[in-house]
Amino acid sequence: MTSSDKESELFRYEQRALSCDVSPPIPGVSSGYTSMPLYLRAQYIKYEQYLSNILSSSDDALELCAGMGENSGPLISSGCNIVATDISPRSLAVLRSRFPSAQSLKTIVCDIEDLPFPKHSFDVVACAGGLSYGDNQLVLQHIYRVLKPGGYFICVDSLNHSPIYRANRFFHYLRGKRTLSTLKRMTTTALIARY
Repeated sequence: MTSSDKESELFRYEQRALSCDVSPPIPGVSSGYTSMPLYLRAQYIKYEQYLSNILSSSDDALELCAGMGENSGPLISSGCNIVATDISPRSLAVLRSRFPSAQSLKTIVCDIEDLPFPKHSFDVVACAGGLSYGDNQLVLQHIYRVLKPGGYFICVDSLNHSPIYRANRFFHYLRGKRTLSTLKRMTTTALIARY
Protein backbone atom coordinates (compact mmCIF):
# COMPACT_ATOMS: atom_id res chain seq x y z
CA MET A 1 0.00 0.00 0.00
CA THR A 2 1.41 3.42 -0.85
CA SER A 3 2.07 5.73 2.09
CA SER A 4 -0.64 8.14 0.91
CA ASP A 5 -3.16 5.28 0.67
CA LYS A 6 -2.11 4.04 4.11
CA GLU A 7 -2.51 7.55 5.54
CA SER A 8 -5.95 7.82 3.91
CA GLU A 9 -7.09 4.51 5.38
CA LEU A 10 -5.71 5.44 8.80
CA PHE A 11 -7.52 8.78 8.70
CA ARG A 12 -10.76 7.10 7.64
CA TYR A 13 -10.64 4.53 10.45
CA GLU A 14 -9.60 7.12 13.04
CA GLN A 15 -12.61 9.26 12.06
CA ARG A 16 -14.94 6.28 12.18
CA ALA A 17 -13.69 5.38 15.66
CA LEU A 18 -14.18 8.97 16.83
CA SER A 19 -17.89 8.62 16.13
CA CYS A 20 -18.15 5.63 18.49
CA ASP A 21 -18.93 5.85 22.15
CA VAL A 22 -16.06 4.38 24.17
CA SER A 23 -18.07 4.10 27.37
CA PRO A 24 -18.73 0.58 28.68
CA PRO A 25 -20.63 -1.48 26.11
CA ILE A 26 -24.35 -1.98 26.36
CA PRO A 27 -25.32 -5.63 26.94
CA GLY A 28 -26.88 -7.18 23.87
CA VAL A 29 -25.12 -4.96 21.33
CA SER A 30 -24.40 -7.15 18.34
CA SER A 31 -20.92 -8.05 17.20
CA GLY A 32 -19.33 -10.69 15.03
CA TYR A 33 -21.57 -12.27 12.44
CA THR A 34 -24.72 -10.78 14.02
CA SER A 35 -23.49 -7.30 13.11
CA MET A 36 -22.87 -8.28 9.48
CA PRO A 37 -25.27 -7.77 6.58
CA LEU A 38 -27.22 -10.96 5.86
CA TYR A 39 -25.33 -11.64 2.63
CA LEU A 40 -22.02 -11.82 4.55
CA ARG A 41 -23.12 -13.77 7.61
CA ALA A 42 -22.47 -17.32 6.35
CA GLN A 43 -18.75 -16.65 5.85
CA TYR A 44 -18.39 -14.97 9.24
CA ILE A 45 -20.32 -17.73 11.00
CA LYS A 46 -17.85 -20.25 9.52
CA TYR A 47 -14.90 -18.04 10.57
CA GLU A 48 -16.19 -17.88 14.15
CA GLN A 49 -16.80 -21.65 14.19
CA TYR A 50 -13.23 -22.36 13.04
CA LEU A 51 -11.87 -20.12 15.77
CA SER A 52 -14.09 -21.71 18.41
CA ASN A 53 -13.00 -25.20 17.33
CA ILE A 54 -9.26 -24.61 17.50
CA LEU A 55 -8.72 -22.06 20.28
CA SER A 56 -8.00 -23.05 23.85
CA SER A 57 -7.31 -20.95 26.90
CA SER A 58 -3.61 -21.86 26.73
CA ASP A 59 -3.17 -20.44 23.20
CA ASP A 60 -1.52 -17.18 22.20
CA ALA A 61 -3.51 -15.52 19.43
CA LEU A 62 -2.84 -12.53 17.20
CA GLU A 63 -5.71 -10.66 15.57
CA LEU A 64 -4.66 -8.60 12.55
CA CYS A 65 -6.64 -5.53 11.50
CA ALA A 66 -8.80 -5.87 14.60
CA GLY A 67 -10.38 -2.47 14.11
CA MET A 68 -12.97 -1.69 16.77
CA GLY A 69 -13.36 -5.34 17.77
CA GLU A 70 -16.22 -6.18 15.46
CA ASN A 71 -14.88 -9.74 15.11
CA SER A 72 -12.84 -10.11 18.30
CA GLY A 73 -15.55 -11.85 20.33
CA PRO A 74 -14.66 -15.47 19.49
CA LEU A 75 -11.02 -14.86 20.37
CA ILE A 76 -11.92 -13.20 23.66
CA SER A 77 -14.54 -15.78 24.65
CA SER A 78 -11.98 -18.57 24.18
CA GLY A 79 -10.01 -17.28 27.16
CA CYS A 80 -6.74 -17.37 25.20
CA ASN A 81 -4.08 -14.67 25.37
CA ILE A 82 -4.93 -12.21 22.62
CA VAL A 83 -2.94 -9.45 20.99
CA ALA A 84 -5.28 -7.34 18.86
CA THR A 85 -3.50 -5.13 16.35
CA ASP A 86 -4.58 -2.33 14.06
CA ILE A 87 -3.06 0.73 12.43
CA SER A 88 -5.69 2.95 14.12
CA PRO A 89 -5.09 3.80 17.79
CA ARG A 90 -8.63 5.13 18.19
CA SER A 91 -10.12 1.93 16.78
CA LEU A 92 -8.17 -0.10 19.32
CA ALA A 93 -9.41 2.21 22.11
CA VAL A 94 -12.97 1.40 21.04
CA LEU A 95 -12.10 -2.32 21.00
CA ARG A 96 -10.78 -2.08 24.58
CA SER A 97 -13.97 -0.33 25.67
CA ARG A 98 -16.13 -3.04 24.11
CA PHE A 99 -14.42 -5.73 26.16
CA PRO A 100 -13.55 -4.05 29.48
CA SER A 101 -13.36 -7.28 31.46
CA ALA A 102 -11.11 -9.14 28.98
CA GLN A 103 -8.06 -9.74 31.15
CA SER A 104 -6.11 -11.61 28.47
CA LEU A 105 -6.53 -8.90 25.80
CA LYS A 106 -3.65 -6.66 24.81
CA THR A 107 -3.87 -4.08 22.01
CA ILE A 108 -0.91 -2.90 19.94
CA VAL A 109 -0.87 -0.30 17.19
CA CYS A 110 1.06 -1.67 14.24
CA ASP A 111 1.07 -2.06 10.50
CA ILE A 112 0.00 -5.41 9.02
CA GLU A 113 3.08 -5.18 6.76
CA ASP A 114 5.51 -4.91 9.68
CA LEU A 115 4.48 -7.02 12.68
CA PRO A 116 6.69 -6.21 15.70
CA PHE A 117 6.67 -9.68 17.24
CA PRO A 118 9.41 -12.29 17.56
CA LYS A 119 9.50 -15.41 15.44
CA HIS A 120 7.10 -18.19 16.53
CA SER A 121 5.07 -16.03 18.96
CA PHE A 122 1.50 -17.18 18.24
CA ASP A 123 -0.48 -20.41 18.03
CA VAL A 124 -3.18 -18.69 15.97
CA VAL A 125 -3.19 -15.65 13.69
CA ALA A 126 -6.67 -14.45 12.73
CA CYS A 127 -7.80 -11.76 10.31
CA ALA A 128 -11.36 -10.76 9.41
CA GLY A 129 -11.59 -8.56 6.35
CA GLY A 130 -8.15 -6.97 6.49
CA LEU A 131 -5.88 -8.68 3.98
CA SER A 132 -6.34 -6.02 1.29
CA TYR A 133 -4.77 -3.40 3.58
CA GLY A 134 -1.25 -4.62 3.03
CA ASP A 135 1.17 -5.91 0.44
CA ASN A 136 0.16 -9.56 0.41
CA GLN A 137 3.70 -10.89 0.04
CA LEU A 138 4.89 -8.91 3.07
CA VAL A 139 1.81 -9.81 5.11
CA LEU A 140 2.20 -13.50 4.25
CA GLN A 141 5.88 -13.47 5.30
CA HIS A 142 5.08 -11.77 8.61
CA ILE A 143 2.20 -14.12 9.41
CA TYR A 144 4.31 -17.21 8.92
CA ARG A 145 7.25 -15.68 10.76
CA VAL A 146 5.16 -15.04 13.91
CA LEU A 147 3.22 -18.34 13.79
CA LYS A 148 4.50 -21.19 15.95
CA PRO A 149 5.25 -24.45 14.10
CA GLY A 150 1.93 -26.23 13.65
CA GLY A 151 0.03 -22.98 14.26
CA TYR A 152 -3.06 -21.83 12.39
CA PHE A 153 -3.83 -18.84 10.18
CA ILE A 154 -7.58 -18.29 9.91
CA CYS A 155 -9.12 -15.54 7.82
CA VAL A 156 -12.31 -14.38 6.23
CA ASP A 157 -12.34 -11.73 3.53
CA SER A 158 -14.17 -10.40 0.50
CA LEU A 159 -13.09 -12.20 -2.64
CA ASN A 160 -12.32 -10.46 -5.91
CA HIS A 161 -14.11 -13.11 -7.98
CA SER A 162 -17.48 -11.76 -6.82
CA PRO A 163 -18.82 -8.99 -9.05
CA ILE A 164 -20.89 -7.74 -6.11
CA TYR A 165 -17.83 -7.24 -3.91
CA ARG A 166 -15.85 -5.65 -6.75
CA ALA A 167 -18.69 -3.25 -7.55
CA ASN A 168 -19.17 -2.42 -3.88
CA ARG A 169 -15.47 -1.67 -3.36
CA PHE A 170 -15.30 0.39 -6.56
CA PHE A 171 -18.37 2.37 -5.50
CA HIS A 172 -16.75 3.03 -2.11
CA TYR A 173 -13.53 4.05 -3.87
CA LEU A 174 -15.44 6.60 -5.96
CA ARG A 175 -17.01 7.97 -2.77
CA GLY A 176 -13.58 8.30 -1.12
CA LYS A 177 -14.22 5.46 1.34
CA ARG A 178 -11.64 3.05 -0.10
CA THR A 179 -8.21 3.52 -1.61
CA LEU A 180 -6.94 2.29 -4.95
CA SER A 181 -4.51 -0.03 -3.16
CA THR A 182 -7.35 -1.89 -1.44
CA LEU A 183 -9.04 -2.41 -4.80
CA LYS A 184 -5.89 -3.83 -6.35
CA ARG A 185 -5.23 -6.09 -3.37
CA MET A 186 -8.66 -7.63 -2.96
CA THR A 187 -8.18 -11.26 -2.09
CA THR A 188 -8.81 -14.10 -4.48
CA THR A 189 -9.24 -17.80 -3.84
CA ALA A 190 -5.72 -18.33 -5.24
CA LEU A 191 -4.29 -15.77 -2.81
CA ILE A 192 -6.12 -17.36 0.13
CA ALA A 193 -4.70 -20.74 -0.93
CA ARG A 194 -1.18 -19.20 -0.81
CA TYR A 195 -1.85 -18.03 2.73
